[in-house]
Amino acid sequence: MIDKVKKTILQAGDLLKEQAGNLSGTALERLIDIFEDWAEVFPELVNYGFTLVNFSLSVGLSPGMTIFMSGKTEHFQEERLKELLEENAGNKTMLSVLKTLQTTTSLYEKTTLEPCENMYLKIVIGIPPEIKVTFGEMELL
Repeated sequence: MIDKVKKTILQAGDLLKEQAGNLSGTALERLIDIFEDWAEVFPELVNYGFTLVNFSLSVGLSPGMTIFMSGKTEHFQEERLKELLEENAGNKTMLSVLKTLQTTTSLYEKTTLEPCENMYLKIVIGIPPEIKVTFGEMELL
């Protein structure tokens, strides 16, 4: 499964190369580099306990890729997140996800709302990229 996710992301990058004629060479190269960085991150997120829910690719003036993943909140408590941050100290892309998870988890806990069983991760790869963490029910696509 993990190899399939990575392969799909790399194939999406190849498709963008063909379809994104409106981007300048430098912008397109940067976007492909970003896709290749993320191709390494998604399989690790699966290893950490997330499940791929949805994968989409958009091609146009601002091409991009959107990934929805779900995971059990109990698998991403503060101690585990600290361990994962240390383990990935040199990986800027993974750190951006883990720090977003850590910050969102911390802020959610401060609300004193009832704990949610599930958390959802939405990552939009494009210019600019976006990482979003949701507790509770997954928002509509």
